Amino acid sequence: MEKLRFAILGAGCGGQSMAAILENQGCAVTLMDKNEALVQELKQEEKLTLTGKIELTAPMPACVTTDAAEAIDGADVILVVTTADGHEDVARAIAKTIRPEQIVVLNPGMFCGALAFRTALSRFGCPHEILVAEMADLMFACRKVKAGTVFHSGLKKKAVLAAVPASKTDAVVELLKPYFPIVTPAQDILHTAMSSIGCVLHCVPMIMNVNKIDAGQSFDYYMEGITPSIARMAEKVDAERIALAKKLGIVASTAQSVINGYGSHGENLYEVIQTTQAYVGIQSPSSLAHRFCHEDTFGSLVGFATLAKELDVPTPGMDAIITCISMATGIDYFTVGRTAQKVGLTGKSVEEIYEMIR
Repeated sequence: MEKLRFAILGAGCGGQSMAAILENQGCAVTLMDKNEALVQELKQEEKLTLTGKIELTAPMPACVTTDAAEAIDGADVILVVTTADGHEDVARAIAKTIRPEQIVVLNPGMFCGALAFRTALSRFGCPHEILVAEMADLMFACRKVKAGTVFHSGLKKKAVLAAVPASKTDAVVELLKPYFPIVTPAQDILHTAMSSIGCVLHCVPMIMNVNKIDAGQSFDYYMEGITPSIARMAEKVDAERIALAKKLGIVASTAQSVINGYGSHGENLYEVIQTTQAYVGIQSPSSLAHRFCHEDTFGSLVGFATLAKELDVPTPGMDAIITCISMATGIDYFTVGRTAQKVGLTGKSVEEIYEMIR
């Protein structure tokens, strides 16, 4: 069978990892990032290297560019591996050149990313209806060593994916599974959104460790940064996520049970995190501008909280964390974030929402 051609938009750790895996399988890959300095660094490397739980070396893609339109030319699948607030910029960059047969996959989509991306494509002049899918989370637990080298601290057992419309999900999974065997279909993009635990493991610890972060103190993010008290706060936010999922008819796994997938154990979230070997050694971000805070607030937590209000689900914990992060950063996330209104979910019943995405 002829191998698919991939364009990877976003050359951070996730994008470089995907490029290495696909190049290792003999696929034609283009790699793009808007950061010109990063692109130049990558061009100086002959190979992409993954270390840790994944060990492989692959050729650097022949085309590494800052031009999104150039990158997607000839691609069958466009893998968007940027933060959620970068999705609109990507849509703008490719709206006039994307072809109707090309498939976009967001890695990750965060809260209803596929809806937001399709809306942005249309707004920026795309004349076609594009099939857009999204993954619940970044496929890898990884961090940068240097340009072209990525360390993988853990292996995920599955990466759930859904498309808009949901009737196309199985077809997208069938296309990707030969290259990424852990890709698994979800019922729809609400199921992928509600399975994300970034708002629990990232937003809460980040704002609760803001004094250390501001002071430039480096600490082991999970082992030291998530204390018993912070873990209890995170469990409250997680309970609100579970309650919203229930209102949508979704049985969502708790953050504790998700982390157990790494082979961890414990009676509560704190104990489970402390026994998660994949989390050991992950150093704290140096600023609240890091994706742990910015992206998960912008692209996930705000969506959960605003949709919950539409559906009369109380979220005092989420609201408090968003408010504190907004105060600390000077960014009004309730205004700039990906709200339920921005993805078209306001004024709709649960049944009407499902009609819209399926």
